[in-house]
Amino acid sequence: MDTKKRIREPKVYQGRYFHDIKLNKKREYYEPYLTKSKELLDYVTSEHNRVLSFSLILRFPQDFKQDRGVSYISKFIRIFQRKVDLTLEERKKRKARVYHMKKGNKVFNIWCRERNSSNNDHYHMFILVSYENFRTLGHYSTSLEPKKSLAILVQEAWSDALGISYSDMKGFVQFPPKNNYFRVVQNRPDTKSNYDNLLSRIYYLAKRETKNFGEGIRSFGCSRIKKG
Repeated sequence: MDTKKRIREPKVYQGRYFHDIKLNKKREYYEPYLTKSKELLDYVTSEHNRVLSFSLILRFPQDFKQDRGVSYISKFIRIFQRKVDLTLEERKKRKARVYHMKKGNKVFNIWCRERNSSNNDHYHMFILVSYENFRTLGHYSTSLEPKKSLAILVQEAWSDALGISYSDMKGFVQFPPKNNYFRVVQNRPDTKSNYDNLLSRIYYLAKRETKNFGEGIRSFGCSRIKKG
């Protein structure tokens, strides 16, 4: 007997703008997801004067048997956070400058789970970090490199979450080639336009199409933030 609790479909938003950001009129959006997207970005940009964000897609190998009882995205997030922690600790040991070392405040994420014609899910995600610590994704190569970039840490974390060889990871972590980097720097003439552009892109995760609520698995999630 399947004891998984069915997840109810969230409320669909009826407007064409959400907090002054124009939504794609060809799509429907879930209102709670839009709200959480804005809350997260507001929190991160208040925590950090300069924020780097990038988008990615996490895919499963075609022949991968996805265990519905395993939260692969949660495993990925935990592993990636740990890898970032270790990277920053290594920098401190080398006496390199590390900004904002409060526990739990190094990486923020927001993601959605989707499935179209494939048997397996895929995940769209935005990761947000302090620009003081990470200025770029760096190189994407899956070959062994002496200096690991942020992109390499992402690929290693997904490899570890799936339990497959890192050398076999080509194509399973995708970084969109266009409009992938977003920087929001406070107190600049372009602060609001950069913020609005990033939030508009993050709103994509709240779209209704290709979401699935019948398996007891979350279709959306983000970092917990402190309120009040």
